[in-house]
Amino acid sequence: MKAAGGTGILLEGIPGSGKSSVFEGLRQAKRVCSRPEPSRHYYSEHATQRVLELAAHRGEFGPRDHLAHLEGILDEIARKRESLLSRGFEPDGESGFLYILERFHLTHAAYYPYLDWDFLFPLDARLAEMGCRLCLLTVNARALEERIFRDRWPGWLDYVRRYGETRGGIIEHYLRQQDEYLHMAKMSAMECIVEDTSHCTPDDTLRAVLDSWIP
Repeated sequence: MKAAGGTGILLEGIPGSGKSSVFEGLRQAKRVCSRPEPSRHYYSEHATQRVLELAAHRGEFGPRDHLAHLEGILDEIARKRESLLSRGFEPDGESGFLYILERFHLTHAAYYPYLDWDFLFPLDARLAEMGCRLCLLTVNARALEERIFRDRWPGWLDYVRRYGETRGGIIEHYLRQQDEYLHMAKMSAMECIVEDTSHCTPDDTLRAVLDSWIP
């Protein structure tokens, strides 16, 4: 039985899979904006994971720091819901809150060697209890190469070179990481959808995600 159901979606996937485009599209989609939930929460990858990157690479973060950061985000959502309920709000069919997360525990498990799925699984179970749906976006090698090296910020190439000395090596790294995401998605307690974005425009991907989340 769900302890605190809601209308939530978690977008996961490797760089170039289309997460950020879908995240921004969902925030503006009429189908989402017209929902009755009075409490809405949007956490981009910058709030969920990138904010920790520098400290993590310096060795200043450990497993429990990652867990505390991610739990804190879910706590914020839960506190808002409880505040609404304590003031007499009566949910209309759902629990009264809607949230979109970009890059969460799957990303942390895939990116940081000192983290693993078993350690982060309690977060997965909590998301399932909160009525969250997992959406994993995937991409094939050809589309990934085209997207990952196109129109990126100036420091991007320096950033990805830590994963390979050549373009091919970088692509292989991210495809191996994608396999990790797929493996974790199979073990997730959340309802999961996998969307291959290789031959899709951003609008096509957005519609597919919307149709699977809020028909």
